Amino acid sequence: MERYKTILIAVGVVFCIACLVIFGLTYLVHVKPRLSPQEQQLAQYQYQKVEINERKSAVYAALKNPFTASSASAISGKGYPAQSLAELAPQGKEEKAGGLEKPPGVSLVVIKDRRKMAIISGEVVKEGDRTKNGKVLRITKNGVLMKSEEGERWINIE
Repeated sequence: MERYKTILIAVGVVFCIACLVIFGLTYLVHVKPRLSPQEQQLAQYQYQKVEINERKSAVYAALKNPFTASSASAISGKGYPAQSLAELAPQGKEEKAGGLEKPPGVSLVVIKDRRKMAIISGEVVKEGDRTKNGKVLRITKNGVLMKSEEGERWINIE
């Protein structure tokens, strides 16, 4: 039994010495990891002080808008309209010519990979979508094929 105690103590002492040697070597030997060229470039970076100059905003009080009602009559002889732009080019509802609605127009076609989209009368559509003008059957680089009550028709890009 005493022999087993001696062996057990010897194993413990050898284990402790091995641990000290292994962990002690890591402190004695400094192993540096290899760095990639990008990491080496970052390691050489040095801090530089940057100076920021603030710009002061200037206030101009004497500027006048040429489209205001008070100055429009004074400068209408210089090429500016006397009416407001909202009156000259109203936004919103489409104008009707002779009681008929303006025909739809294609302003943009986008084809990328398998995705096809178009803008018809200001509305973004893709193949299969329904609009007030009908159903979009096909979108090509030259125009859009629409189907409505009147039948099928091609709408070319404007």
